[in-house]
Amino acid sequence: MNDSQLKIIPLGGLGEIGKNMMAIELANDIVVIDCGLQFPSYDLKGVDLIIPDTKYLLESSKRITVLITHGHEDHIGALRYLEPLLDCKIYAPKFAELLLSRESKFKYPIKIVDSRVTYQICDGLSATWFSMSHSIPDSMGIVLHTSLGKIVHTGDFKLDFDDEKYQITDRTFLENLRNQDIAILMSDSTYAEIPGVTPSEDILEEPLSEIIENAPGRCIFSTFSSLIRRIQRIINISERYHKKVCFVGSSMHKYTDLAFSNGYLKAEYGTVVNIKYLATLKPSEVVIIMTGSQGEPRSALVRLSNNELDNLTLDENDTVVLSSGVVPGNERKVSDVINKLVGNCREVVYQPLNTVHVHGHAAVEELQWVINTVRPKYFIPIHGEQKHLVQHCKIATEMGIEEDRVFMMTDGDIGVLDDKRFRIEDRLNLTEIWVKGRRIYDACEVLQQERSAVSSAGVCVINLTVTHRDVVVSKCSEFGVVPQERKKQFRIDVEAAITDNQIKLLELMDNLVVNKGRIDEFIRNIIHKMYRVNPKIICNVTFS
Repeated sequence: MNDSQLKIIPLGGLGEIGKNMMAIELANDIVVIDCGLQFPSYDLKGVDLIIPDTKYLLESSKRITVLITHGHEDHIGALRYLEPLLDCKIYAPKFAELLLSRESKFKYPIKIVDSRVTYQICDGLSATWFSMSHSIPDSMGIVLHTSLGKIVHTGDFKLDFDDEKYQITDRTFLENLRNQDIAILMSDSTYAEIPGVTPSEDILEEPLSEIIENAPGRCIFSTFSSLIRRIQRIINISERYHKKVCFVGSSMHKYTDLAFSNGYLKAEYGTVVNIKYLATLKPSEVVIIMTGSQGEPRSALVRLSNNELDNLTLDENDTVVLSSGVVPGNERKVSDVINKLVGNCREVVYQPLNTVHVHGHAAVEELQWVINTVRPKYFIPIHGEQKHLVQHCKIATEMGIEEDRVFMMTDGDIGVLDDKRFRIEDRLNLTEIWVKGRRIYDACEVLQQERSAVSSAGVCVINLTVTHRDVVVSKCSEFGVVPQERKKQFRIDVEAAITDNQIKLLELMDNLVVNKGRIDEFIRNIIHKMYRVNPKIICNVTFS
């Protein structure tokens, strides 16, 4: 690879929601934009998180630098696992830096970036961050300055030009890009299917005020803990009606503690109270903000719906508000939570029945505005499932970008930009990387098949002891095979059946190395004949 070309390699986030990671490879350096994680699907068992496959980076001898657009977990969450392996320097907006530094210790201090300031990242590449409106403080896009032209990466964004109170999209900066040499625009595709314009947060002022003012009991809001603008709005409205605010949930405390201590959140003295203080207040004076808007199993809202939350139980006069959208893949979990809440409180308020949330991604007309304003030579849609990328490509061609200059890349594609053109030349064979606790390992289909079998049919552990008189003594234990009231009889029946079939088992044990699998299958068939179940068999054989 020479100085007159660069490679663009998406390692995550193109063709999927989450795990956002884009590599820009130069002659001696690789610059990575974002390093996010992905939460596993409902049926992926025994996996906490999914992170990008960085084998390509690990096998490279080039210097690696990571540039962060904002602090959402799908953009920074994999760094705590990958930074020690990549040995990389990190540049990040302030709020993202606060979140990263709170969670992990990094080899090099994270460089906090300001908007409209250009930083020399490596030989042949500098970067300028610019403000973009999104659902977390200090969200930014990045312009990469290279010898082959400028590459604009929007990060996650919506335009929200009407919001004057909080961080807004830097319209002037984007408009000034129009007359510059923009080689490539990479733009957020998450809501490329949604027509029109994403509304401003300001439209929530009236409906949230009405809910808080008129609630006969406690108001319990569940929202994203990183949605600081929403939390500030709820605090402001609560103070207007002389109500106290209480935060519940570890993630909510993490974000709000950082936000208060660094000036992103403000409240009058005495507004925010500890959960233990709630018993001294009238219910109508209380507003609670908690985690769990996505139905996460151990989140505060889910535990509240299951009556498992310490110091807080649901009351028939409570009003519960899910002030959030549903992340794709979480529909079932969120529906389950709502169904548990309904009937156990006064009212459950949620989208689309009530306007209690606006999302943080640009809709079609905003995506059109960005393309028309930046006017790139080439266009690459990023951040979204296949259908979102396809739709964004259509938007780009409708806005006048020639079809052969619109590239729908997906994870692993290797794009090459030189002084003549951009093209996709090759493809990496990427695999999912699973995280369980502190353990990181490659995705394994067989492992999931085994876990699925165990979860659906249970496990039966058989310990066989062969005495010196060639008598087979068995002991059976089972987990998840039969209901509680049948467990004792199941063990008795299986052990008796093994005794009845010990001659056949002794024949198989003559060559245990060869026949171990056949012994498991033989016992499985015995159990199936009696109980019509096919559990996973774990058989241990010892000789005494």
